Amino acid sequence: NRKAGRPTDFMSLHMPRETRNYVPKLLALKNIISQPETYQVALPSIANHPFFDAVPVERDMDVGVAIQLAEVSEDLFRRLNPQMNKPVILAAGTENLLLPFDNAERFRANLATYPGPRQGGSCHGPRPCRREGGDALISAGRPGRGRWWRDPRIPAHCPLAPHAPAA
Repeated sequence: NRKAGRPTDFMSLHMPRETRNYVPKLLALKNIISQPETYQVALPSIANHPFFDAVPVERDMDVGVAIQLAEVSEDLFRRLNPQMNKPVILAAGTENLLLPFDNAERFRANLATYPGPRQGGSCHGPRPCRREGGDALISAGRPGRGRWWRDPRIPAHCPLAPHAPAA
């Protein structure tokens, strides 16, 4: 524009209509955020950290237990961790869980005090259990539609052992 002797302000520049429509909105937003008092706007304080945090998975655990320990909704957990489509999180195949930043700290604290299974598949209870002997019921397929079978690796008294729904 300068070489052609035309004005060089934003509105005089040649650009696609889409750009011409959204750039002024972005510039207005930038001005409001950088000088909120000028526009009599009260902006909320936002912490300077990412929305989510990656928590290392060090042992196998049930997805439901992870959701409870993280104190998040199942929907949010599944949106952040779409690969968790099985009932159990296997530490060997999963490096990290993504959790909201505040819930990641709660998850770590709750996991440290959780009286459930320890690494290697053992758990607390009246009788310690390991993934050998006994019988427990495992579901296959969708809830309510799955078939139930006995898994000889998980004893029935283990708190992690799933139970068949009431018929």
